[in-house]
Amino acid sequence: MLLDISEILRVVGSSFRFELDETNLPLDGLQLASPVGGEVTVSNSGSRLLIRGLVWGDVTLQCGRCLRNFVLPLDAEIEEDFDMRQVQRLASRQKVEDETMKALFVGAAIDLNELVLQEFTLNIPINPICSLECEPPCAECGKLRSHCVCLSRTPQIDPRWQPLVEELNHTD
Repeated sequence: MLLDISEILRVVGSSFRFELDETNLPLDGLQLASPVGGEVTVSNSGSRLLIRGLVWGDVTLQCGRCLRNFVLPLDAEIEEDFDMRQVQRLASRQKVEDETMKALFVGAAIDLNELVLQEFTLNIPINPICSLECEPPCAECGKLRSHCVCLSRTPQIDPRWQPLVEELNHTD
């Protein structure tokens, strides 16, 4: 979804508030579980183009422990500012070296899909866990540990640790 900012670029001090409520916002690499909502304000301060706002939505992720899919609600705060000269260059289809700007701007429009994708991606945990009670699968059989019979076996102690185990057993 492109947000036309050509009028904002022309008038110093101008501002535009945009409300986002998208049910089918395509975000490459993320699976949305709900519509994306939010509000974004774009302002021209003269020397800087300011983009501020908040976006929210639910994404489907894979748990880092049990490997099941789960839904994670995300809230992402947007705080971007760009050099107005660079934005003007992009608006007039001139070459700009900044890769972030190239991804976010299409002529005199902001690509909201890319902006939301970047903010959501930054707010996803590195190792998402579905819940605090999540249990990892058994390393031997692959079943959840609560359904695993492997746990009833006597744990094998690495022979290198055996002297320490014996020492600890003697001190009790």
